[in-house]
Amino acid sequence: LGWPVQGIYPNMSDGSDITAAHRSPDGRLLVTSDDFRKINLFRNPNGPGSAACRSASVHAAHVGLVRFTCDGKHIISIGGPDLCVVTWKLS
Repeated sequence: LGWPVQGIYPNMSDGSDITAAHRSPDGRLLVTSDDFRKINLFRNPNGPGSAACRSASVHAAHVGLVRFTCDGKHIISIGGPDLCVVTWKLS
């Protein structure tokens, strides 16, 4: 995390809402998980303020971890209390 990804934080965030962040292998995308049951897909880099993103919710509670696969074609998210592993296909 740093200056190039300032836009991942929601408005009025205290900085603890984002649980994980991972950059795609080609460096063009950034995926985050948060305490609001969402995974968020951003362009990388993204500027200050709330950057535009695509969001999806499938987990029952906060999302503990999110990662791109090595080929960058899928995202894997792991729920916290629900213990679910979800594979997301990028198109």
